[in-house]
Amino acid sequence: MGGTAELSVTATAGGTLSYQWYSNTENSAADGTPLAGETHASFSAPTNMVGTAYYYVVVTNTDNSKTGQKTALTTSSVAKVTVNSLTNAEAPAISGQPEDRTVSLGGTAELSVTATAGGTLSYQWYSNTENSTADGTPLAGETHASFSAPTNMVGTTYYYVVVKNTDNSKTGVKTALTTSSVAKVTVNSLTNAEAPSISGQPEDRTVSVGGTADLIVTATAGGTLSYQWYSNTENSTTGGTLLTDETHATFSAPTNVGGTTYYYVVVTNTDNSKTGERTASAMSNVAKVAVNSLTNAEAPAISGQPEDRMVSVGGTADLSVTATAGGTLSYQWYSNTENSMTGGTPLTGETSAAFTAPTSAVGTTYYYVVVTNTDNSKTGEKTASVTSSTAKVTVVEPAPSTSAPTETAPSVPTATSAPNTGVDVLVNGVAERAGIAVTSQIGDLKVITVTIDQKKLEDKLAAEGRGATVIVPVNAEANIVIGELNGQMIKNMENQQAKLVIQTKNASYTLPAIQINIDAVSQLIGSEVSLQDIKVQVKIATPAAEMAKLVQSESEKGAFELVAPPIDFTVTATYGGETVDVAKFNAYVERTIAIPEGVDPNRVTTAVVIDPDGTVRHVPTQVILNGGTYYAKINSLTNSTYSVIWHPISYKDVEHHWAKEAVNDMGSRMIINGIGNGDFDPDQDITRAEFAAIIVRGLGLKTDNSTIPFSDVKSADWYSSFISTAHSYNLINGFEDGTFRPLEKITREQAMVILAKAIKITGLKSNLQTNNGEELLSSFVDSSHVSAWAATSITDILQAGIVLGRSDHRLEPEAPISRAEVAVTVKRLLQKSGLI
Repeated sequence: MGGTAELSVTATAGGTLSYQWYSNTENSAADGTPLAGETHASFSAPTNMVGTAYYYVVVTNTDNSKTGQKTALTTSSVAKVTVNSLTNAEAPAISGQPEDRTVSLGGTAELSVTATAGGTLSYQWYSNTENSTADGTPLAGETHASFSAPTNMVGTTYYYVVVKNTDNSKTGVKTALTTSSVAKVTVNSLTNAEAPSISGQPEDRTVSVGGTADLIVTATAGGTLSYQWYSNTENSTTGGTLLTDETHATFSAPTNVGGTTYYYVVVTNTDNSKTGERTASAMSNVAKVAVNSLTNAEAPAISGQPEDRMVSVGGTADLSVTATAGGTLSYQWYSNTENSMTGGTPLTGETSAAFTAPTSAVGTTYYYVVVTNTDNSKTGEKTASVTSSTAKVTVVEPAPSTSAPTETAPSVPTATSAPNTGVDVLVNGVAERAGIAVTSQIGDLKVITVTIDQKKLEDKLAAEGRGATVIVPVNAEANIVIGELNGQMIKNMENQQAKLVIQTKNASYTLPAIQINIDAVSQLIGSEVSLQDIKVQVKIATPAAEMAKLVQSESEKGAFELVAPPIDFTVTATYGGETVDVAKFNAYVERTIAIPEGVDPNRVTTAVVIDPDGTVRHVPTQVILNGGTYYAKINSLTNSTYSVIWHPISYKDVEHHWAKEAVNDMGSRMIINGIGNGDFDPDQDITRAEFAAIIVRGLGLKTDNSTIPFSDVKSADWYSSFISTAHSYNLINGFEDGTFRPLEKITREQAMVILAKAIKITGLKSNLQTNNGEELLSSFVDSSHVSAWAATSITDILQAGIVLGRSDHRLEPEAPISRAEVAVTVKRLLQKSGLI
């Protein structure tokens, strides 16, 4: 139906031909129906109706030249035209409809259709905002039987698919469409694990060494909680050190060493029922654990020694001692046949400050008293004892009468008293009367010189063995206190690895004998001189008036406040008229300066050295509590005049910076400088010259501009003395071409190499473990970027805990280091080395 059915006839004759077509319902050339207008040799039979029709044509020849019949007719045979019905493509039959889906954000929502038909199937998916198969939006490229619906946004979307069957064998319509039912896809928000709610934070603890410091966190959440504790040297929840195996809600902080450590815990909730993040963490507050050194009972201070007595038989020999201490004093008197404070016989019942020696028999007896202070408020040793000097009691016969007997009593020799100049020297805490104190006056200055007895000291050192501490205590008021030994005694102490401590009421000086380097001193004086003949004096003194004025002047110029009077610490070696000043040491030497009573120890920033030229420089300092008195404990590599100062600094632009505490602390200690206007610019990269200067200042090194080892550093450059000093201490080497490149930005690995050299100076290097260095370095994801020449140094710094890496556990060795990072690392260097 609708096709083409062309019929035609071919005829010839001598005249003019004409045609008339006929249709018939029967196969007959008679009684047909003439078809109007169909008068040509060809004819298109109608095909718009299904069925069979018969057609024929009558051909007429007209020849007017003829005299008879001018027309003649001929009828064609019958042509049968059969019109059949059209065949169309089959509509697809959908046996499996796409189904609704409900998923979480980012989940999978697969839709599919199953259809069959006789031709070739194709698909087009549509989306719709309504539950309808009309007016949907065709989805580009989604032309398969299955389709992954997008789930990147929360909400509901409707989808359907139009399935098309194409069959080119059909005579009618060759394609047919079927639309699926609608599938509803619902995308829900992800459900995440609940962050733990911390209802009980770990609290600060202050305990004594060996005490208990339990930290506890209380947290709740809908899943399963786990814990990880961290320690930190700073009051911060960043940059902490993970504490292996400390994974419970309760943690017992170590208290075996005095000091302050900060702790925090990360609480993690795990909930596998959630569709999004299955874990969520919360960080606790920081808990400060202050472990105070054990406080021991104060040793009694004897201000009045028992004195020698000479009396006649039956006379009175009263002995007494005057002592003070913070607790309760008790006494035990002893008698001895020798002038010694050891091996005496305790005298039963003689337990008071005063004692009357027996005088019934002629002879000499020595007495001394042990004074014990008991203070139960102390956390360490609750008792401390000190032994008085010996008092010699001589009982003599009465003098005979020189005239006739009278009623007068016999004369008795006048009792004499001489001040005892003996000084107890403590060797490993045990007293030995091995010093003689001589008091002299130099102008207005009172000088006490304690000369140590060589034999007594050497006998005591031999008994105590290596590593003994020899303390020379001088409790009397004096402007200058001198401990005096000879060179041989120093050499013997050096061989025994002994320390010498000169101790006054306001200061102490702890000096390992090896640091005097008596052999080098002897070479300077003259190798032929016997060590026995070299006089070594260790002096703690009030500075001369001129130096005191200089200190005050520098205080006013430097905008810092003096907390305690300045003190000179010096060591000299003298032979004949030649004196060698021992002013520089190979390791840090400790001094203490007492914080005056009434001064808040929290108002102590650091100690400084004031050199004769007015240069003020920081020296590493801690504030400690000992025997109820606060001291500034100072470590330095040189001798000079030391002062304790208050110099607080707070930079405006680090108020909310992660490195605020370290930056302000290092600025207050005069180790780092700001950029002006109260700012620090913490995230600015730092140059090689600036880093060298900060390291030199941080270590408290005395600068020296005498030798400049690099071709690109000039003496007029502000940094020349720092670079020269750093080089002299083997902190820096420069480049192979002889330059230092001071204004280039220093990389993190270059800085770590210098820090690794610094821990050799501070002594921290010798305390590092050596068994996990490579493993620690390789744990950083970019460890392969570390230069070979820097790997060993970086390993040392990582082991020391001075550098912790940047985010994502990266070292970034080739990146520049910022000013804030330098402040933090230098502070860690000094803290880990026990210097601040």
